[in-house]
Amino acid sequence: MDHLSPLRPFGHGFEEPIFKVQAEIEDVRFYKDRETAKPKHTAVFIASRGKQAQKILFFNEVHLALADLDRASFLITSSRQNWQGQAQLTMIGHDFC
Repeated sequence: MDHLSPLRPFGHGFEEPIFKVQAEIEDVRFYKDRETAKPKHTAVFIASRGKQAQKILFFNEVHLALADLDRASFLITSSRQNWQGQAQLTMIGHDFC
């Protein structure tokens, strides 16, 4: 996670880096829209070397095909978030194959 800080700042004139992640898929969940109750987001939980599975979130995208895969490559952007005093890695999916 600490390797992300030197890549900053992101924004006008400084594109956020995109990373390729290849991983085994442990679980796929579809989060529903509160108003329509239809699937709206895709959360992919990937294996992480003996640690708790890491989540890749495809925001406003439903990828049903991911539910049938055991392994995939993902293009993601990543950031560090702090929640309840703990640093967490946030991964946003942009594409997969």
